[in-house]
Amino acid sequence: MAQSLNTLQTEVLVVGGGGAACRAALEADMAGADTVLAVKGAFASIGVRGSGSTAGGVSDRGGVQSLGLAGIQGFDPGGVPIKVQQDYANIIQLGLGMTDPKLARIMAEQSYDIMMPLVEDWSREVIPRQWGMKSHGIPIMFGLTRMLRKSKVKIMEHTMVTHLLKEDDRIAGAVAVDEYSGEVTVIKVGAVFLGTGGMAGLFKHTTAAPECTGDGHAMGFRAGAQLMNVEFKQVFPGVIYPTINHFSAWWFVPYVKIYNALGEEYIERYLPEGITLEMVYQQRGSHGPFSARDSASRYFDVATVIETKEGRANEHDALYVDLTDPRVKDPLAKPRRDYFYYRGVRYLEEPIQFNICFHCSNGGIRLDENGMSTVPGLYAAGECASGPHGANRLAGHMLGATQVFGAIAGRHAAQNTKGRRSPQLRSSSIQEALDEIQRFRSKREGEKPSQVIKDLKKLAWDNMLVHINEQTLDLALKGIADIRDSRLKNLKVENTDDLIEALELNNLVVVGEILARTTQMRKESRGDLYREDYPERDDINWLKVITVDNKDGEILLGAEVIDPDWSDREGDMQGYRWG
Repeated sequence: MAQSLNTLQTEVLVVGGGGAACRAALEADMAGADTVLAVKGAFASIGVRGSGSTAGGVSDRGGVQSLGLAGIQGFDPGGVPIKVQQDYANIIQLGLGMTDPKLARIMAEQSYDIMMPLVEDWSREVIPRQWGMKSHGIPIMFGLTRMLRKSKVKIMEHTMVTHLLKEDDRIAGAVAVDEYSGEVTVIKVGAVFLGTGGMAGLFKHTTAAPECTGDGHAMGFRAGAQLMNVEFKQVFPGVIYPTINHFSAWWFVPYVKIYNALGEEYIERYLPEGITLEMVYQQRGSHGPFSARDSASRYFDVATVIETKEGRANEHDALYVDLTDPRVKDPLAKPRRDYFYYRGVRYLEEPIQFNICFHCSNGGIRLDENGMSTVPGLYAAGECASGPHGANRLAGHMLGATQVFGAIAGRHAAQNTKGRRSPQLRSSSIQEALDEIQRFRSKREGEKPSQVIKDLKKLAWDNMLVHINEQTLDLALKGIADIRDSRLKNLKVENTDDLIEALELNNLVVVGEILARTTQMRKESRGDLYREDYPERDDINWLKVITVDNKDGEILLGAEVIDPDWSDREGDMQGYRWG
């Protein structure tokens, strides 16, 4: 495969195809900046490569955090709108000291004004909490992509941005590969916005979009941007066959049975003294995401992962939730029931095939109030960014954050670059990136990248999702080191598909090591991170965020207090359901 080269110049380059990227590109264009949107996969697609997790179409309900619209946190369409101060307090409380108060305040105060154009003019379909087919962030994407097609934004589909280039300590360019032809484009820029999603591609079971392979985390780290809170992630049970579906915790109802492929009801065998199955069901049914916040719910998720690791899942790597007992009262209203039946999940007639799934990244590139990283000219929002969320987050707030910080960052990037002369890219900076791409392109011996990715996904899911202790983290780090030092260097790259997978694998290895090392450093359980060897929250020693910096290509971890005024609020969420 020869390496042909194109060149392009723009003021703002936006990377990604989901809600954060599309909002940033639209806002940069409306602010007058020459803007390019580079999308892996097809632009404005739903549920396939290119749309990001915003329009993944895997949820029976959706919604977005936006003050002034009723029923957002309480899942009640007739509810009372959340007030700014209450929303801010909830964000801070769920963050457990890991949320940047400045960014939480921006979320609470600016979300209404930023969401209103989307709700009233661009989409007219976004409501606080939707039920049924048009769910999750699909209406957001309808509105944004409709507006982008009318804009001056240049859209580069099937384009993977692989490298960020710096001059004079600020972002000055990027390198991208065409997913069909393999052609390379060098893009001279004034600013780059990363809206590449999270690290879902690191795990074998996920409800997120398959193109979310940690690209933003990895590129930001290599460019010198500081990362934060990487160890915190949302994990949900999910249907994994016959379709992939997020299904929260609505099925913890009387007469439900949860069993493995051998027909064994397995959860009780994992419960310590003093914890009952009833306690597990009661707590796990009160919130969607896995969490260490309460004493019993964790054992459902941990038990399910261990059962799978020990070979007691079925041929689809699934276990069973069985609601077919005639005494079970259908827990869902008709629109949601119709959604699942449409997706092939006939939960009242046959057992649901499920497992524990990675859902969303809560940490990533550290942002300031303008949505900019610690590297001048590099911006981010959504799952590849950090700050608006902490150890847990409110339902709908990631969708909200894509719009709030996507809009803020897009505007600031345009204002900060429009008419400004960009630093001259040195040929040596470009050549270093081209050489790395060519090294992958020229590999002909060894394993296909797809096989190595498959093994990495299993390694991460087995050892870094919910069943976590020092031993599992050591196994993860050992396996990642083997991939990085040996298998990544011996790949068989025969076509452009292989090349793209090799480049994605290269990013996943970086992200996997960062996740393992930050999780290993945090010697406690907090929010959505549970370590069975450190099962309690430790505010004395760990009321601080873990930061990640690039020191000469090596991972440098640090810790700092980000919210010195944080304290646990009596009554936790004051009656608001979260997640």
